[in-house]
Amino acid sequence: MTEPTLDEILQQAFEHHRNGQLEEAAALYQAVLQIQPDHPDASENLRQLFSQQLADHLQEAQSLYRTIMDAGQNQKDDEEPDQAH
Repeated sequence: MTEPTLDEILQQAFEHHRNGQLEEAAALYQAVLQIQPDHPDASENLRQLFSQQLADHLQEAQSLYRTIMDAGQNQKDDEEPDQAH
């Protein structure tokens, strides 16, 4: 069995990327860059993939922050004495 060509590895990376299999795609883009460090398609697609992951993580972090803040406000509301007489 022969080793896959650079184009075949890149095509596999594209397929994984398109299917949302980002870890697999990143590994293949990085494999291409190990062979040809200045490969423009692999570099650009890996940059886009990392940007996408960063945006996803940022959204998750914001959601967690809102959850923490809401929980803290609810706890504060539960601890405040009733002001009604």
